[in-house]
Amino acid sequence: MKILLITYNFPPSKAISSKRWHHFYNLFKKDEEMDLHILTANWEGEKIDDEKVTYLGRPLKFNPPKSFQQSTFISQLKHPSLFVRSIDISFFSPWIKDCKNWIDNNEGNYNLIISSFGPMASLIIGNYAKKKHKVPLILDLRDLISIQGQKLKLPVLHFLDKQIDRYLTQHVDEFLTVSPLCKQKAEDFYKKKVALIFNGFPNKSVFNKTNLTLRKKEINIIYMGTLGINRNPSKILGILDEYIQLNPEIVIKVNFASQDNPFALLSANNNNIFVNWLGYLNQKDLNDEIQKNDVFLLLEDLTPKGNENLTGKIYEYIQLEKPILASCNPKSNIGYVLKATNTGSIVSSQTEFGQFLNEERFINALECRKFSRQEQYEKFKRLLKKY
Repeated sequence: MKILLITYNFPPSKAISSKRWHHFYNLFKKDEEMDLHILTANWEGEKIDDEKVTYLGRPLKFNPPKSFQQSTFISQLKHPSLFVRSIDISFFSPWIKDCKNWIDNNEGNYNLIISSFGPMASLIIGNYAKKKHKVPLILDLRDLISIQGQKLKLPVLHFLDKQIDRYLTQHVDEFLTVSPLCKQKAEDFYKKKVALIFNGFPNKSVFNKTNLTLRKKEINIIYMGTLGINRNPSKILGILDEYIQLNPEIVIKVNFASQDNPFALLSANNNNIFVNWLGYLNQKDLNDEIQKNDVFLLLEDLTPKGNENLTGKIYEYIQLEKPILASCNPKSNIGYVLKATNTGSIVSSQTEFGQFLNEERFINALECRKFSRQEQYEKFKRLLKKY
């Protein structure tokens, strides 16, 4: 089966969105039944040396996106993607023309086209390739487009955004999503077939450590990633501080490996815990810090608007075999994965944090393996073979 994948982000791009398809690409390469060709942007760095990976366009340097730190109306106006997601700056990218020229001059006969959102340019090219080759088109949604939960829904703009979304996706034959709630919302909105393919973790191997029980007097917690309005540590640090007030024999240190300053987001002094900002770390230094810590902190939106978000970070944490402390809405899809794998829990009070520290916790290795890339690839392959 010959497949053309259009994805703007792919190694050497360091964008988090490049990881999903890089891992799947490695599995496709080992499968004699599948023949995957990739169109991607021309990222600077060490490229993958494979004739089936085509880098197009002017050289691009990856710059980590800055987190959205303020919620004032003026600051929101500076971020149009908060209001409209079906149109973005990639509409004007010369990469679209480069890809169309490549498609016009390529003799390959594909059985299927896959576009990875975002940006929207990938979908525009996918629609073009579908028309050219007269084959089905699958759209991979790491995030939903116009109906994304955290989008600011101004009445007129939201209506137009949804209409444009439906128009641009009208020729999509099936959608892929990464969380149960994304799948449900996409089915309700598009009225088309939607499949759930989790991001997952790379290895399917048996876990070396299955007992994640803590029961320690000194706890080191590490957070790795961006901070902002929707990933704000204030609530969980307040919970930890309250717990220490009631249990002064416990010592807690929270380390933030982030380009964003956690102290800029904290609204109160947390005098009973130690907060340490490590800044942005390279991979070696980050690995060293991971070894020093006992718990991973996972931050997501505390409101129901972020419940569909199932960050790929959770799978990295599962593979590293340390308990996961999540601060997010209690009904978040994050809870679904943590409960199934028994690798952590969502904590919304000091009582729940006490339970997190003291309960026996053993990894459910069987359920964990269901979230491996290999398992998700086999599920994906069964879907593809229907076409």
